Amino acid sequence: MEQFVRVRIVQGNAFDLSVLQFDTDLPFAAFFLNADRTVYGRFGTRSEQKRADKEITMEGFREALAGALELHRNYPTNKSALLGKQPLPVKFKTPEQYPGLSGKYTATLNYSTGKVASSCIHCHQVGEAQRRLFRADSQPIPDEVLHPWPVPDVVGLSFDPKAKAKLTSVAIDSAADKAGFKAGDELVTLEGQPLFSIADVQWVLHQAKVPATLKASIRRDGRPLDLTLQLGESWRQKSDISWRSTTWDLRRMALGGLVLKELDDTANWVCPTRRSPCGSITSANMANTRLAKRPASRRRTSWSIAMSSRSACRKAICSATCSRNGCPARAFR
Repeated sequence: MEQFVRVRIVQGNAFDLSVLQFDTDLPFAAFFLNADRTVYGRFGTRSEQKRADKEITMEGFREALAGALELHRNYPTNKSALLGKQPLPVKFKTPEQYPGLSGKYTATLNYSTGKVASSCIHCHQVGEAQRRLFRADSQPIPDEVLHPWPVPDVVGLSFDPKAKAKLTSVAIDSAADKAGFKAGDELVTLEGQPLFSIADVQWVLHQAKVPATLKASIRRDGRPLDLTLQLGESWRQKSDISWRSTTWDLRRMALGGLVLKELDDTANWVCPTRRSPCGSITSANMANTRLAKRPASRRRTSWSIAMSSRSACRKAICSATCSRNGCPARAFR
């Protein structure tokens, strides 16, 4: 650490989004930069709500620090290899410039009145503001905004949080499995970008197109090997966003804050009064919603439903003949 100039940022106000681009649902994130603002890499990953620090370890952070120093020693000779790690153009340079945050927040915290907490822009609010731009324009939210920073297990890769980018397992029949990845492999580069953290892998996935072909260089048993990762049309949609703080807005839009759990292919939601299955909502046309089990591929569309009223919502989920006390839709009352 003594080899770094260390800067700590504890609020989103005046945060330079043209340089520091990261997963806004993280409890902790770190950037490694050159003095000329070239990004060497990122650190910080999260994949679930309860164990927010599962992928954040001191051992992994040390490995990332060592990786950044190695890149720094070879800079600027290696500058061309770092081009893919650099931030993308942004519409708003700082969070308070977003329409959803403008007027409510300023570039500084309000210490004069003591209302420091209420004047602070939280990181997740930046992600929410990005989604609201599309809703305000009555536009569909793009997959890369709705499913940001995919964790590597979406493509079948599971990494050791105590190492740079070392695989602990590869999901059977996943894109990674079909590409030839194996447990114990060390990812050296992905799309030409040097890797020293799981967050570096996520940055590549975050920028990947649909479909995508990603070139990987790995080290297996000390020997270099090149692999090609093929990602299909719907690979990004497999990402679980239910744990993200930025989905609070989405839950309010669709279901008044209710948290959804996806059913497996054999499960039904059974109304305790009628003892009959109540299927998931799969259409914005409430009158035509059928009370039957839906395949998982259709249940996923529940995120995008706009409820017209609570009564319509109850009718869509459960039979109108359910009693008020026995219907599981009572959560909406």
